[in-house]
Amino acid sequence: MTHLPAALLAALALSLLPAPLFAQDSEEDTEQDVAEETDVNGEEEDEDEEDEGPWSDALSADHPGFADSSSTMNERAFQGEFGLDFANSSAAFAASFNALFRYGINDRAEARLELPGLSRAFARGDNEAETTLNTIEAGVKLRVPVNDNFQFAFLPHLVFASGASNSPYSGFGPGMGFIADLSLPANIGINAMVVPRFVGFKSDTPRLGSLPTDTDGSRDYRFEVDAALGLSLQAKDNLGFFLEGWVTRDGLRNVTPAANGGVVFHITPDVLLDAYAGVTFPEGDGVNPYGGLGFVYRYQ
Repeated sequence: MTHLPAALLAALALSLLPAPLFAQDSEEDTEQDVAEETDVNGEEEDEDEEDEGPWSDALSADHPGFADSSSTMNERAFQGEFGLDFANSSAAFAASFNALFRYGINDRAEARLELPGLSRAFARGDNEAETTLNTIEAGVKLRVPVNDNFQFAFLPHLVFASGASNSPYSGFGPGMGFIADLSLPANIGINAMVVPRFVGFKSDTPRLGSLPTDTDGSRDYRFEVDAALGLSLQAKDNLGFFLEGWVTRDGLRNVTPAANGGVVFHITPDVLLDAYAGVTFPEGDGVNPYGGLGFVYRYQ
């Protein structure tokens, strides 16, 4: 009987011995699983953060270049696009300042107001310069996404004369823009735009393809068509290049083809600088160079 308690104690000790060992192994396995899960989740979070970096929402500008993009502003975001342009021809050298303001109504629609460009032209052989204001344009851009690589937009707008006495424009007329953007591999994009519209001019003689003049004979509503096709390359998150060919058709006969290219550089996702240069080929006037600089700022 004296040996029984000792035997029982020994058996009890042996039966309890594996428990802490198994518990320790279980805790180590749990910690390892948690560490592996944390590593995996950390990698996923890093990838998500990389995909949603600051440049994923960089502004898209309609300046520079002739064509607009199909992109619209973020909801309640405001953007100002300013340009200083230069043009040279056999008749004159001109410098002009233009401004476009855009506001996001929602993620697929924006309101737009383009102020009349202020232009100062220096005629050849004349020491005096003439300052003019062209047209005001107000409209709405409506974006229609088709898939991740293709989208298009409608741009209904009105063109108003500035009212300046020396401006060639008069009255107002409607216009409609059709814009399409296609994204290709290697950060290459294709952009196309067609804009038919009626524009009022001060004229006593309507041109071919125009609507009848006013009863006083002072206004000529001229039909115009602008079209452009461009190619872009996004070399870096904040650096892009573009080439573009475009044409304007005044009435049914006066056609002016042109081409330009340039560079866009984002200082931040909300601030952009651009520079471009090109040539126009007006009928009977050789080759006329032009170019410009731009600044774009977005507030949201």
